[in-house]
Amino acid sequence: MPLIFAGLLVMSASASTPQPANQAHSVGGQSTASTTNATVERPSSQQQDARAAYDAAMRALGVGLRNSASPRDRALVAYIGSAYLIESRPSTSAERMANGAVLRAAAEAAPGDGYVQSLWMADKPEYSGCNSRTPCPDRSKALIHAEPDNALAWLPAVEDAKDEAATDAALARMAQATTYDDHLGDAQKAWMDAFARYPLPAPRTAEAAKYTPLATVYEVANDLTKDTSASFAHPSFGGINTDCDRRRNPAASPQRFRDCAQIGRTILAHSGSLLGYMFGRDLLRISGQATPADIEMARIYRWQIDNWFQPRLGMLEDPEEVNAIADDWGHADNEIEVMRIELTRAGIALVPPRGWWPHSGRGPYNPLGEDADHAAPKTR
Repeated sequence: MPLIFAGLLVMSASASTPQPANQAHSVGGQSTASTTNATVERPSSQQQDARAAYDAAMRALGVGLRNSASPRDRALVAYIGSAYLIESRPSTSAERMANGAVLRAAAEAAPGDGYVQSLWMADKPEYSGCNSRTPCPDRSKALIHAEPDNALAWLPAVEDAKDEAATDAALARMAQATTYDDHLGDAQKAWMDAFARYPLPAPRTAEAAKYTPLATVYEVANDLTKDTSASFAHPSFGGINTDCDRRRNPAASPQRFRDCAQIGRTILAHSGSLLGYMFGRDLLRISGQATPADIEMARIYRWQIDNWFQPRLGMLEDPEEVNAIADDWGHADNEIEVMRIELTRAGIALVPPRGWWPHSGRGPYNPLGEDADHAAPKTR
């Protein structure tokens, strides 16, 4: 549960039932064990009212999305599970199968919506709405039809390859893609839009009131985004990393690794998410085909991330900063754009000084070196 959420609900972090002695629990992120027989105080009536208001808001959201005329709305709730939103519980297997039918119908109603197609493509076959009576043999190609130039669309073909020749052919086709979009930004903005239509309850404490309604929505939407993004759900990232690892495939053709490097290059240049950056970086690194231009692009990315990520952890404790970050999403389409807006606002250059390299405990290193933890950077 996000920090703001906890303030919004006025709920204690502990369960409302008595806690036995010596039961492990978490304090400040550290696991401890209780040594007393004290019981946890039950929620007050105010806390119970706050929880009820939140549950009612989530039910309104779930029902509204499920009954929406928008295929994207229906895909959102089908993918995450209406039981999760409406009843705060995991979906049963039967419910997931029913949700799959809704997701399939949404995908068929919006063949040009890349985000909806990416969700349908990434879901497990048994929960995709496809079965022996009503098969959908082209589901793995759903994103290809919507976005043929998106490298992500060709990822299932790599995963489905049965032999080395098929793997090489799939990688070669993926290398022809000219862009990369994992739709993580679409997921974040879709949830923020949904909460704009189905608002969360007003804050119940002075601390929670320091956050704007948009900031509260941003925090909750950020959690839901991780559950409704193909970049988190799709299983084949590990597969392509294995196929493109030059050290693990000594008998593969040199062309395979050139194609892998081109895929990584395209992803690194066009990704709108940190996850995409890591995916592209890793493909370039393990292919062994990185060029000086690739290394410079990775160096710039790493500078931006180093100057953004760690300071941002502290910023998330500051209501004013969280409010600003939420507002940034109104001026950006994805995580990378938000990162660069925040860096610019902080007065940090987007390009590192000449000679700067990321550091590990063993000194500076080339982010695309074959052993990225301690490969020595090239002299510049």
